[in-house]
Amino acid sequence: MAPYFIENKKLFGKYFYNVNSTFYIWYDSWEDAKKGTRAYGDRIGWPNMPENEIPTARKYFIEHSSRQIIERIKLGIDGQIKNIIYSYSYFNYLLIYLGVLILIVSLNLKRNLKIAMEQIYQILFFLYIFGANLILYAWYSPIASGPRFTYSLYIPFIYTIFLIINNCLKESKWTGNNNQLLLNIHHLFTGVNLTVIGLFLYEILYHIPVVMSSVYFGN
Repeated sequence: MAPYFIENKKLFGKYFYNVNSTFYIWYDSWEDAKKGTRAYGDRIGWPNMPENEIPTARKYFIEHSSRQIIERIKLGIDGQIKNIIYSYSYFNYLLIYLGVLILIVSLNLKRNLKIAMEQIYQILFFLYIFGANLILYAWYSPIASGPRFTYSLYIPFIYTIFLIINNCLKESKWTGNNNQLLLNIHHLFTGVNLTVIGLFLYEILYHIPVVMSSVYFGN
C-alpha cells in the first residue's frame, strides 16, 4: 500500500485521502456533493475552495440538529433494509438459512446457549462489525443508496450462519434419544440445500439474463 499512500500525500497532502470518506459523507445529498468539493477539483488535488466551506464532521454536527441526524440514520436504515430485501434476489437465501439456523438452535437450546456464552466475545465482535457497517451505510445513504455496500457483508454473513449450523449439527452435542432427531435434521438440511440449488439454477436461467438486463448497468 505504500506507493498509494505516498501518491496520496503528494497530490492531496494526506496519506489517507478519499473523497467519499473525507468530504461526501458530510454532505446532505449527492447534489450537494457535486456542487461542493467535487466541483472544486477534489479528485485531482485538495479542493480549491474556502476552507470554511469544506465539509467536516465538526462542521456537520454544528450545523445540524440532533433530530436531523436521527432522521438521516432512520431513513438510511430503511433504505438499507429495502436494499437487502428487494435487490437482485439475494434475500431468499439469507431468509432460508436464517430459518434453518433458528430451528436448529432452538431444538438443542440449552446446549447451544452454553456454547454461545463460551464464545461471547466472538459473537459480540460479529454483532459489532455488522451493526457498525450497517449504520455507516445508513449514514451514507443520502449520497449513495444502492445495495453494493451491503454486498460486502453478505458472504461473511452467510458463512457465519453455515459455521454455526455445522457446529450445532455435530453429533457430540446431541445425546441419548436425540440421535434420531439429529438424523432428521441432517435430512432436512440436505433438502434445504437442494432447494437452494434449485433456486440458484432458476436465478442463472431467468434472473440473470432477463431481469438484470433491464437495470441500468445491464444496458
